Amino acid sequence: RVSEANLADAARTCNEIRSLMGEVFGLQGAVPSGIPGTGVFDLCLAGTAQSKADFAADIRRLLARAKAEHREARTPRIVVAGGLNCERHVVAEIERAGAGVVALDTCIGLRHYEECVEEAPDQIAALARRYLTRRTCARMEGLEQRIQSMKQLADETKADGVVYCSLKFCDPCLYDAPAISRVFREQGVPFLWLEDDYGASSLGQTRTRLEAFLELIEQG
Repeated sequence: RVSEANLADAARTCNEIRSLMGEVFGLQGAVPSGIPGTGVFDLCLAGTAQSKADFAADIRRLLARAKAEHREARTPRIVVAGGLNCERHVVAEIERAGAGVVALDTCIGLRHYEECVEEAPDQIAALARRYLTRRTCARMEGLEQRIQSMKQLADETKADGVVYCSLKFCDPCLYDAPAISRVFREQGVPFLWLEDDYGASSLGQTRTRLEAFLELIEQG
């Protein structure tokens, strides 16, 4: 039954997960050590299907392991951004080539967990404020906000480059990509736009383009 009390309980549960994921994203972007991008990606993907209790337990286990281990810094440091991304091969290929993924600014990644829901007498209004004022994805207005947030994320994580992913024929991401690319290139930040059809046929091309992109960054 949907009631103010039940909504408040659900908001608290989800806020706890958002706070835990904030720790995960912080460690992922930490210099010099952090959590591998593939580990964060797998966690985000699991969060789309697990119960909230199981997901929170998985986050805590990952955080405990990450805080007990030391990882060598990987360069270049890459931000992976874009639309919904349910395949790990882009992140895996970046890491296979020796670089580090320091942020996942995607629909199931960082953007999904930003901003908590305030506890308020009108819980439905509080939920609405969170969902209507948070950072948007490409299917909604707010391109300038998305660009500024992406630039800020790249600065905060000391990123050496940005890989922007979109699903092939996804028109909203197609509209955003040229503007985002232009801004980063004007700032001198290497930018690669990848279109993906989630099929094995594109893996070879994706690998080649990522390797060339990373070599370009390393050559400076």
